[in-house]
Amino acid sequence: MKEWRSLAAFGLFVTFVLFSLRLCFAAEWKDKAEAEGKVVFYTTANTSDAKAIGDSFKKIYPKIDVQFDRTTDSQLLEKILNEARAGKSFWDVVSTT
Repeated sequence: MKEWRSLAAFGLFVTFVLFSLRLCFAAEWKDKAEAEGKVVFYTTANTSDAKAIGDSFKKIYPKIDVQFDRTTDSQLLEKILNEARAGKSFWDVVSTT
């Protein structure tokens, strides 16, 4: 029983540390995105879904514009692979169905 409590306490401690680190990195990413001024979002979603995502994002992060690049699955994969081959990825977020 004592081992279980120690293990549970250790698990809570690790969870707390990881959550704290996540918050630190999230703030850093937000600051970098605001400095850049935009987020590039590659997606295969339809226009209305992409607009809803962009509008929701803009409400939370008003200083960051969302640039959508909508295409088909195969075209999106080809674009990502070509960028990787060139050593230059232009996307920040990728969403495919």
